[in-house]
Amino acid sequence: MARGGWVYGGVWGVGLVLFGRAVYHVGGLDPWWGTAALRLGTIFVHALATGLFGVAWYYRSQRRDRGRFRSYVLASIGVHGLWNASTVGIIALG
Repeated sequence: MARGGWVYGGVWGVGLVLFGRAVYHVGGLDPWWGTAALRLGTIFVHALATGLFGVAWYYRSQRRDRGRFRSYVLASIGVHGLWNASTVGIIALG
């Protein structure tokens, strides 16, 4: 079921971002609060992007539907790309 792909993909994304944030902040806690506030959305975006990819994988592996697979993969890449672009924009403006 597509919902299973969504859940597994979302959990994978949350786990990746939490691990990445933990490794990033080992250097010190002084800038931690500001960075944590800026990056809170990262958890949700990664969960959404990998959730969409999980749904794509479901459609490819279970339904053999290449059209929906491509659509969900492109949506996943698009969501992540928009997030990265917005982050770069915020950093450039700051």
